[in-house]
Amino acid sequence: MTAKPLIPVVDLVRHYYDFKSVRADDRLALGNFHSQKSRLKLADNYLANPHPLIEMFRESVDQFSEYNNPDEPFVGENRSEPPTISTVEEITSGPKAAAYLARNQRYLSIKSLGDYEYVDREVLPARTTSKKTATMANRFNDPNQSRSITAMKADILLRSLQGNRPTIGEVKVSSKSGDDADPIYGLVQSLALASQLVGSRQRVRLNKHYRAVFAADSPLDIMILLFEMHESAGTNRKCLVQAARDLCRALSEGALLPHVGSVALVTVAPNCGRLDFTA
Repeated sequence: MTAKPLIPVVDLVRHYYDFKSVRADDRLALGNFHSQKSRLKLADNYLANPHPLIEMFRESVDQFSEYNNPDEPFVGENRSEPPTISTVEEITSGPKAAAYLARNQRYLSIKSLGDYEYVDREVLPARTTSKKTATMANRFNDPNQSRSITAMKADILLRSLQGNRPTIGEVKVSSKSGDDADPIYGLVQSLALASQLVGSRQRVRLNKHYRAVFAADSPLDIMILLFEMHESAGTNRKCLVQAARDLCRALSEGALLPHVGSVALVTVAPNCGRLDFTA
């Protein structure tokens, strides 16, 4: 019997892990960009010369094109139910933000971008199981052959109502308890997820498991949704947001076509018990 192919590990996923701290042998190994100051410097470098980031995205798309697993959905049947969130005041994290949208505000009108529909949450582009129907091994092609349960999740999946484009939404929340990871982290995270979802095989899989709601030949869009539920106290927060906004603008000028169309930073703010969205 021929062994099933391992899940490709792409360059942008490796880059994403540069932002994270990992515990190994009872020691915490800090990522190269674990601090806000280092992320701000990285963003400035990318703004001065975005080509390395663009090429990393294109190379990641090519690397993941080998993945072919059409019969498995992007989420499992045993996924836990989202928390019951009824008011905007309860939004303090990405999962709670997604739960609020699913329950209360499935249609998003985003100033300067258009109208979108909420489709799903916690979507795993590289989700692979050990079922007989799986055509890939449920391990990554890394030195440890890590289990596929370590696959990255997109916070929310949206559909644009003008063009039916699939849209990855990465949520970052500022609340009274503090700031979620900053938008530079969210941008790299979104690009890594997009590189695993834009290939032709994955687009077929996407329409198969979401009942063909997406246009098959359209580019995918990316949003970093900053839920400003409370004024941030972070020292570098405003600079990071501005850098992310500028970088999103640079990447939206056709640099990632034909795979990705728009890359947008969206501010989400409470307004009279609802949420307002502004790109």
